[in-house]
Amino acid sequence: MPNPTMNDVHTNALLSNVSIAYRNADYIADQIWPRIRVEKQSDSIAKYIKSDWFRINAQVWAPGAKKPTGEYRLDTADSYNCVSWALSHLVADSVVANADAPFRPRAEATEWLTDQIMLAYEYRVAAKVFSATEMSGYTAGVTALTGGAQVAWDTYETSDPMKDIDAMMALIRGQIAREPNVMVMGVQVWDKLKQHPDLLDRIKYTQTGIMTEGIFQSMIGIPKVLIGRSMYAANEEGSSAQETLSYIWGKSVLLAWIPPRPNLMTPSLGYTFQWGDRATQEYRYDEEEATKVAVTEW
Repeated sequence: MPNPTMNDVHTNALLSNVSIAYRNADYIADQIWPRIRVEKQSDSIAKYIKSDWFRINAQVWAPGAKKPTGEYRLDTADSYNCVSWALSHLVADSVVANADAPFRPRAEATEWLTDQIMLAYEYRVAAKVFSATEMSGYTAGVTALTGGAQVAWDTYETSDPMKDIDAMMALIRGQIAREPNVMVMGVQVWDKLKQHPDLLDRIKYTQTGIMTEGIFQSMIGIPKVLIGRSMYAANEEGSSAQETLSYIWGKSVLLAWIPPRPNLMTPSLGYTFQWGDRATQEYRYDEEEATKVAVTEW
């Protein structure tokens, strides 16, 4: 039997102007891995030898003499392959016909399916950028800190967030000759960091004396600070286990260089290759007297 049923969407004396939906308000994955629209589902990506762009090749030249020449090389080409992510939901005609305001079964199905696609993407990006294994081939500065090696910013007496951030910035600068322009952290980290005495001491004479994301952003000199607040349900659908919401971005911090917009010959922490637009389709099932709504993204 398709869900929701008529009993789910028809309630006596329902207030038609009230509808409550639970969803994540702030997705940040697209700001961390910018999307590049591509014409092919899969293709090759040109990669350049980094040292060729930092080696000093220009020389003094005397008029009439042969001009010095230099070379830059292409590395082994990388590749991408866009895979399809999809989800569908069956909406019965009887449910549509009997739905009271404010219920809109087909529209709600489309919104829910779209949010599911976005939630899955957010989860995948977070899992990759905070994985030392995934990122080890792209920077020498990724280290999984465990146990006593973890930087515990909630241990206020002994931790020094500004010193740690400066060290991370220097590490990135030494790898790519660019200042990191984005900082990402899970909201659990931010909740502790904004109460750190060392940081509050720096703003105690300001008008508010309260650490905000904007003040912190100015303090560390990084143009964009992103707080990962998204959550997901860890328990399986239909299970008897108590509903549990977990934080997608966890207790981790990321500093990175991410270009303001994706472009040719522009390095980035990562890119997402998107083939075509996110599509919504409806499939008619006459025998079942229902319509299947589906959302697909490559």
